[in-house]
Amino acid sequence: MKEFMRYYILIFLFLWSTRDFFAQNSRSQWVDSVYATLNVEERIGQVFMVSAYSRLGQKHWDDLALLVEEYHVGGVLFFAGTPYRQAKLTNFLQGKAKVPLLVGIDAEWGLSMRLDSTLRFPNPWTIGAIEDDSLIKAYGMEMGRQCRRLGIHVSFSPSADVNVFPNPVMGSRSMGRDYNTVARKSVALMQGMQQAGIIACAKHFPGHGNTNEDSHGTLPVIDLSKDELKKGPLYPFQALADSGVKGVMVGHLQLSAYEHRKNRACTVSKPQIEGLLRREMGFEGLVFTDALNMMGVSQFFPPGQLELEALKAGNDVLVSPLNVPKALTTIQHALQSGELDPMVLEKAVKRILYAKYAYQNQGNISFDSLNTDLNSVGAEKLRVKLLQASIKPIKGDFSVLSKDITDSIICLSINSFKGNTFQTELSKNSNVDQYAFKQRFFRLQKMEESGFPFKGDRLMIVCIHNFKSAKNLNPTQYSMMKTLQDNYPKMIVVLFGEGFEMDSMIDDFEYILWVPEDSLEMREFAAEYINSLKVE
Repeated sequence: MKEFMRYYILIFLFLWSTRDFFAQNSRSQWVDSVYATLNVEERIGQVFMVSAYSRLGQKHWDDLALLVEEYHVGGVLFFAGTPYRQAKLTNFLQGKAKVPLLVGIDAEWGLSMRLDSTLRFPNPWTIGAIEDDSLIKAYGMEMGRQCRRLGIHVSFSPSADVNVFPNPVMGSRSMGRDYNTVARKSVALMQGMQQAGIIACAKHFPGHGNTNEDSHGTLPVIDLSKDELKKGPLYPFQALADSGVKGVMVGHLQLSAYEHRKNRACTVSKPQIEGLLRREMGFEGLVFTDALNMMGVSQFFPPGQLELEALKAGNDVLVSPLNVPKALTTIQHALQSGELDPMVLEKAVKRILYAKYAYQNQGNISFDSLNTDLNSVGAEKLRVKLLQASIKPIKGDFSVLSKDITDSIICLSINSFKGNTFQTELSKNSNVDQYAFKQRFFRLQKMEESGFPFKGDRLMIVCIHNFKSAKNLNPTQYSMMKTLQDNYPKMIVVLFGEGFEMDSMIDDFEYILWVPEDSLEMREFAAEYINSLKVE
């Protein structure tokens, strides 16, 4: 009977995939018919998405198979592994499932965030520096293509968090410090992903960037008014909801304006999910919890009760539950006692089934040319294009200096070594006098000993590597740079790195080029950018 039902479900999925003109009522009929075949335990199991590590051994695979077969879990979320082993494990687990599994992955900067042997695309912070939104959309489409090739239906991205405060968990996982910019970039990325046929899942609602605490270890509380929230951290999520994002991941964060009970993260708060996200913001897609094994919620509720509270709050998919058997039993008892409204479970399960109907890949994942398909020539060209597009002047009209990119340049690198990639590439088109100091040696005495020219009319390029903040430089060093600018009216400051705090640099220096990542290839691309300004 079990095998018959599984084939019945797969046949319906196949029929839908070959007939785009199926009407909405046909989809609803399919969902209703499958839901009717599931008993209570199987319905409860659909809401669980368990963690999977393809790099682990047979015991882990067997444990996952047990969760699929005996506890009917509806989804898996993949972490560390390889493309081949993940494809093999996905095929293995899909073969055990009565209802096809919903497969997810954290892919904030592509599959390489979790899988080796895959292309390392730029991180969200670098993506946020790209002006061309159509290029970001193309990146989303490529991400979606790679996910589908690997049998993945949900990517937990874009990160719609705005990096307002220096945050221990956000950093380069945010696309910027400006709400409008993050909203626009998030929408472009989401549209590309969903156009490619996967579910984009925006996170971490209501916005992890407005706190300097880490929800992996504690429960951050955001103490803003409702109006401040809507103009601030909620703004990108509202833009995504209005643009049709299919998934939202709820973070372990508490909004004091919506939830007055103590220790009630959004994950376990009906006012914040049903009241704010669904009713006020109009989101109609799938709501995923952040990992339930994080201390932001797990320290306040025991296994079983935590999963029940998350379901009661309005989540559809419970990610990384603490204890599936205990959670299943607790939820079942809550249904029997009346603590949990059966309609809450029914709505969650039917949303999940609808997603499986709409986004399910057909058949086993093929291993033929898997790595070649994932690491295609087109994908590599796009990766390079994204990196190059992120390099940009953030202060000054560089065209004014184009005639000064002549045969004679002075290049001073701070936090690097003489003859580094940037200086070497720059030297291919110009005669470059090279100087370099580690930051601890960047002082007047060392510069004098090196014979550094403190004044002149040549073009001076000062590079700061591994740049996170103007605070990286002590006051004396910062003053030395300002003196250099006084002595060299034509001076470009190149900031290699995330540059979370650049305001003082922008105020004090005339020409600034920002390179969001400090890698060897980004140093090469930055030199190419400077050389491209040269007037022959």
